[in-house]
Amino acid sequence: MRGKWTLLVGDWVVLTLISVLGFMFHNTLSVATLPRLLGSIVVTGLAWALAAIPTGAVDPARGASPRAWWRWVWAGVLAVPLALALYEFPRGRVVTWAFARALGTFALSGIVLWRLVYWLVRGRRQTV
Repeated sequence: MRGKWTLLVGDWVVLTLISVLGFMFHNTLSVATLPRLLGSIVVTGLAWALAAIPTGAVDPARGASPRAWWRWVWAGVLAVPLALALYEFPRGRVVTWAFARALGTFALSGIVLWRLVYWLVRGRRQTV
């Protein structure tokens, strides 16, 4: 159970970092945009949790090893449209394909890097 929370919290930290970097690179990070940033972080993390738990991406026995990369990708394929729908549609905004692709690429790249670090630090023998 502890490993599941470690993976999920680590994923959330990565997604938070991706959101902050996205706001920074688009010059929209300020005190005035803090509610939008927090909304983005919460929605993205919630969508990831809703997609990663059923796919087994946060199960240390099945989802922590690099051999389980397909679980991470599958969770990302489910989480990105869910996050965008939860964040954009209530505001009456249309999601562009370019933004969905960018979010998916950067978020999943961050998750993959984090998972590889987790696997290396925790020990390969425990997760293979």
